[in-house]
Amino acid sequence: GPLDDEIMSVYPKGGMIHICGHHTQHIPFWRKSKSLKVLQLSGDAMTDLPIYFNELRDDQVVYVSPHATMSLPDIVKITQGRRVIIALYPKDLYRIPTEIDSYQTV
Repeated sequence: GPLDDEIMSVYPKGGMIHICGHHTQHIPFWRKSKSLKVLQLSGDAMTDLPIYFNELRDDQVVYVSPHATMSLPDIVKITQGRRVIIALYPKDLYRIPTEIDSYQTV
């Protein structure tokens, strides 16, 4: 809420909020938050990636990792490699040539 924005505003470049679970009801506030620059999604929040990606501002980024409910190809398809930071675990690095390079975004 408003206190999140106030806390993040202490940092000149803004901040990030980590969410897991379904929190799309907060998007209108996050969209208005001048200090929110990144929304990190994990767990069940990944199933709502299309909603977060489409409804946040163009200067807000989503930080994600492939998840059982959202594969790497799905992440790239939804975001087209824009406004997204994709974190891969070392065990998943073998996927890069087949799953990312086919989209020509790396």
